[in-house]
Amino acid sequence: MRTFILPAFICVLVMFSCKSQQYTPDSYEQRQIVFGGGGGFTGAVDTYCLLDNGQLFHKADLNVPFEKMKKVPKKSVKALFDYIDEHELNKLSFSRPGNMYSFVDIKENNKGQHVVWDQSNTEKVPAELISLHKRLMNVVKGAATK
Repeated sequence: MRTFILPAFICVLVMFSCKSQQYTPDSYEQRQIVFGGGGGFTGAVDTYCLLDNGQLFHKADLNVPFEKMKKVPKKSVKALFDYIDEHELNKLSFSRPGNMYSFVDIKENNKGQHVVWDQSNTEKVPAELISLHKRLMNVVKGAATK
């Protein structure tokens, strides 16, 4: 009986130690994308954060902590970060907010590029940035329906 208890205990320890690390946007030091939109009559802001490990978070108010959403497949996350690298979107920096605005922050090594634009006037906003924002919002919709 004793010979069974030790191997069983070791198996249980191994199973619990294999669980993937869970982070929050504030504690994560690798690449992440913070994005969303807000403004209008209420001034409400929806903020999402996608970590490069696939964890997705949301907060509907600036004064509340992020809440965890469904995890995003690694293949999809890699495609988004590859798109950012390919189009050098992590080097963009401008601020053109309007009444209703969208934003994307690309964070790496605790540094970030903040880009914000008026949703009703996208003339001077790079098409690749608008495409990235749409892709990110589609990821959110996919995570919400799973």
